[in-house]
Amino acid sequence: MFNMKKNITLIMLSIALFTGFNSLLFAEKNKENSMSYVGKWVFHSIMSMDESGRTTFLNAEEYLNTLPDFIDKNNTAAVEEERRERKTRINSVLEICEDGMIYMLMSIPDNVPQEKIDKAVEAEVITLRHGMMMLGKPQPWEDRNGELWVQIGTVDFFDGQGQKPNWEKCVIENGLLTFVTTRYKKAE
Repeated sequence: MFNMKKNITLIMLSIALFTGFNSLLFAEKNKENSMSYVGKWVFHSIMSMDESGRTTFLNAEEYLNTLPDFIDKNNTAAVEEERRERKTRINSVLEICEDGMIYMLMSIPDNVPQEKIDKAVEAEVITLRHGMMMLGKPQPWEDRNGELWVQIGTVDFFDGQGQKPNWEKCVIENGLLTFVTTRYKKAE
């Protein structure tokens, strides 16, 4: 009888140790995965639809040179403005920080004088980080069982419940992070 209790106790202790050890390994693996997100991610490609309606991704050059139908190709000013906006998008950066925040950064267009930038910063119209313009406020991110989730705003409930955070899952495949419609690669 005593041996049976001793064996059961040893088995239960072994299970507890094994379960605890696996939990520690899982937590360490998640921490390692989370840390692999941390850093700067630069533009790789952007989602588009081809003529047959299939989703495709355009690299920087293709995106810059494939203008939407609503742009009048004969209007030089409109074409240049669209290309300038696309260059800004191509130079975008996601900065994922260890503190659980993600910053969406865009380069400031070349044609904007420093004086205008300084005035916009002073008036709190824009915020600069690493010489780039922040898009909105930093957003929280989480590692959920090895998947990267980013809060992209809130959803309003009309039944009296108020607002609820809206989270977007980022897909990471082949070293590329897809955030909404844009793919990023980790900066060296």
